[in-house]
Amino acid sequence: MEEDTFFDDPNILFLRSLEARAQEQVRLRSELGEAVSQYRWKTVLEERMMMLLPFHNALFRLLDRDPHTLQDKELNKTAKECKKKIETNPDDRDSWLLWASSHAYTNKMNEAEDVLRKALSHDRDFPDAWFMIGALLYGFGRIQDASRSIAQSLDLDPSNMLLQKYQKYIDNKAQLADYKHSPTKTTDRKKLVNNALNLCGYCAGVYLAVIFRVLVGTLMGYYGVSPDATIFDFLGTIIGIIGLGGFLVWWVIIKRRKL
Repeated sequence: MEEDTFFDDPNILFLRSLEARAQEQVRLRSELGEAVSQYRWKTVLEERMMMLLPFHNALFRLLDRDPHTLQDKELNKTAKECKKKIETNPDDRDSWLLWASSHAYTNKMNEAEDVLRKALSHDRDFPDAWFMIGALLYGFGRIQDASRSIAQSLDLDPSNMLLQKYQKYIDNKAQLADYKHSPTKTTDRKKLVNNALNLCGYCAGVYLAVIFRVLVGTLMGYYGVSPDATIFDFLGTIIGIIGLGGFLVWWVIIKRRKL
């Protein structure tokens, strides 16, 4: 299955600002370091951009300025102000979004999730909160949960073009994850191969018995001998069992070497 590139938005200022903040946060992750390949860096950066996207969008829209220019102290102040507003007016959706976005933009993802969970416990029909939760879950690697949250958001706001595109991207990732964990993975393929080889072994034993009986029958017919049928069947069965056992032993050795 082919993976999409999400960020082809013509709004270059918006995109560059988002990428700049994502780069700052990714560089804070010590496990990346300087040894990360260019491909891995690009992948991790895009994942972080996807995680930040709804928060970046909310800050851009509600503060009417480039979010990347916001200092951490400004964002922390905004978070405190929004918390106070929510205490007096829990129906203030913009304050919920700014509160969560301020945490996410200062790389406090768990705090952002806590705020959004509180918002949804108060208002289940809050599409932007579902969107943000989905983005966080995607960043946490919980792709299936992210897909469900984005779908919930889209159900509440079906005309949102950004949500539609985001859902398509996340669903594609979810399908890729399912494929990677499908029964065709390596360990299950080995089981299938083993079962097939065992079946071949049993069939081979039967074939050996048949070949032996045909060969003996031909030789005896050539010399004019008519063997007793019971003895003939008994000998054929014994040879078949021996052939089957020998073949299986040999095949197990081959399998252990190759698998």
